[in-house]
Amino acid sequence: MKNQFLFLFSFVLSLNTSAQLTVDVNGNIGIGDTITSYNSQLSVNGAGLNYATVYVHTGNRDYGIYSENIATNNIPASTHVGVFGKATKNYASNTGCSIGVYGTASNSTNGLNYGVLFNRNG
Repeated sequence: MKNQFLFLFSFVLSLNTSAQLTVDVNGNIGIGDTITSYNSQLSVNGAGLNYATVYVHTGNRDYGIYSENIATNNIPASTHVGVFGKATKNYASNTGCSIGVYGTASNSTNGLNYGVLFNRNG
């Protein structure tokens, strides 16, 4: 019985498993791939980009990131925010610009390319 247990234990240890979450030597985190070095601090399904803190690569999905906020106590009463963007320099400047939400879209049906779409009724 002891030999059977040792055999089973060694067999389980020898199975080829893939990690679901990887942390590289710089502390960057990757999810959903086998890459060992990431450019973004958090990358999903890819290496990320040097200029992006969070990178999400989607294949056959309708949404890259979906956020739904049902209720919150952190902002004024009766206000719910699904996605919030804020860009602020740490000092006043006469040059450059700050953009809270920015989007681009292309290669779809003519007239139906929206970088950012606002729909009040959801």
